[in-house]
Amino acid sequence: MKGGMVGVTLNKGAVHRWLMGQAERSAITRQCEAMANVTEFKRTRKDLDKTKIEASEKAVLDVTLTMEAMINPFENDHGVLVHLASGTIATSAVVNDMGSMLEKGESAALKFMKTHIVGEEPNIYSTITKTNLQTFSVLGKKVTSKSKKGELVALKNSKILFAKMLLIARSRHLQMEKVLKYSLRPFPRALATNEGDLVKTVKAKLLHAIEEEVQGSSVNLPVGEKAYILDAMAMLQTLTVLPVTFGELAIDLLIRVVNAAVYSNFKRVDFVCDRYPLQSIKNLERDRRAVGGVQVIRIYGEQQRVPRQWKKFMSSGENKEELMKFLFDAWKKADPQLLKGVEVYLAHEESCHRFAQSDGVMVCNVTEELRCDHEEADKRMIAHARHASQFYSSIMIKSPDTDVFLIALNACLDIHADI
Repeated sequence: MKGGMVGVTLNKGAVHRWLMGQAERSAITRQCEAMANVTEFKRTRKDLDKTKIEASEKAVLDVTLTMEAMINPFENDHGVLVHLASGTIATSAVVNDMGSMLEKGESAALKFMKTHIVGEEPNIYSTITKTNLQTFSVLGKKVTSKSKKGELVALKNSKILFAKMLLIARSRHLQMEKVLKYSLRPFPRALATNEGDLVKTVKAKLLHAIEEEVQGSSVNLPVGEKAYILDAMAMLQTLTVLPVTFGELAIDLLIRVVNAAVYSNFKRVDFVCDRYPLQSIKNLERDRRAVGGVQVIRIYGEQQRVPRQWKKFMSSGENKEELMKFLFDAWKKADPQLLKGVEVYLAHEESCHRFAQSDGVMVCNVTEELRCDHEEADKRMIAHARHASQFYSSIMIKSPDTDVFLIALNACLDIHADI
């Protein structure tokens, strides 16, 4: 049996005397404490206890942090409907339903009363039809891809088209050899899939073929003044453990970028990002990658929470542009000790800024030589390598993109540095 007292006598008389003398012993104990001046003041209210005060202060702090993380509706100058807590931008369907929900509710109520209350056959137990309005809650739901189903439909359509051509050829006495010379697909196989998407080439095979032709490909890390160029989007896409807020995410990224340079004794590190204009030839490919749904979010403060569906957040070009803007603003206010003597170049949008520590202060200067309107980061990384070659004898580029490798392989002939 658990609990109880240990070492108590089994003598009933002794137990009885111990119980009866409890009040006297307590009085003697209180008197001794009073003589030693260690007595505590009697509490007047339970709410004024130390533990209660600490719990109340923590609750107030939580409410304050929550309010700071929310968006101030009076400072929203974007002209769109935005969720106050998450910063999610409402779609056109959500805007329409939320703007007309009162009218739709009144219309549904009148229809129900006419048909089930005051109609010829009233029935108050009838089920009220759900309106299924689009709200912010539907924006966070996962959307399943139906690409396989689409391929089956396209295949069936091709079979139907082939059958119709056979019937037409027989009725008009055409030779099937001439008929079958033409493609029966809605799009040429060499250019597009059945759904109309551009055919993708596995560029990684080219990289593997080049590696196979190279003998003794292992190299030693260069010694001396070195620069490090990182693919920003590749690094962001691989994040698995995310901080709670965007402010913590910005500082964590800065620490990771600097530590990657310090680990291999690099004096400079470039964090290069893509651009995402609204009109782009890459929109078709980005829409394919975002087949699971896109959730556009505006970042308004450091205390705003990072979305749980990180891959869904990173599937939107607008979100990536917003994140890079926030990183630039957050790094300007960061502790200069985090740089550890390393120069950090941040390429975002068409600009590039250099972060450095000077007399214990974070210095941020724009680098006009690295201003670039290229959309892809692969060419911008080569431009950064060319700029770094003026000051450093060795440059390391880290990116999983095959395009970066091929462009850098060609650029090695003109850049006067070891890449």
